[in-house]
Amino acid sequence: MKQETVDRILTVGTELLIKNGYNSVGLNRILESANIPKGSFYYYFKSKEDFGLKVLDFYARQNLDFLKTFLENKEQEPRDRIFDLLNSIQAIYEEQDYLQGCLLGNSSLELAAQKESFANQIAHGLGQWQNLFAKTIAEGQEAGSINIEFSADQYAEFLINSWEGALVRMKTTRSNAPMELFILFLEKLL
Repeated sequence: MKQETVDRILTVGTELLIKNGYNSVGLNRILESANIPKGSFYYYFKSKEDFGLKVLDFYARQNLDFLKTFLENKEQEPRDRIFDLLNSIQAIYEEQDYLQGCLLGNSSLELAAQKESFANQIAHGLGQWQNLFAKTIAEGQEAGSINIEFSADQYAEFLINSWEGALVRMKTTRSNAPMELFILFLEKLL
């Protein structure tokens, strides 16, 4: 029961933070949205910072599972897996009218300079995603479908950095154009 409640609070917290940012969401709003009594918050979390860190971890793990559904699909070539994933993500952001972006990217801009704990949690989440991309890219390099000019780790780091930048730009332009340009260049690079 406790984990069920924590997951519900983290799900609500993810929605609130991705739409509003960490600094704009107070505890009362979290409690009301999650429908839990005020005193119960500290039963589940040590502080708002602890809550924020757990939301970032929850989001990173959920999205890692989502990425795996594409990147670990052995029925497709590794290169195709990457671009199917990116095109699917592009469609998701289009459905959201480009307003939400990625919680880790958004939080990088908002929180990384405020507290080292946030910077470390964000880096850890992005690092897990990057490692998954590197594994898929290495597989494609071994199969001959992905360029070997750079290492799989270098391609994966470029992919994560450029993808997060494209998402930030999508929010400001409210269009797919930044993601489309990123995908176009990535197709040429890989």
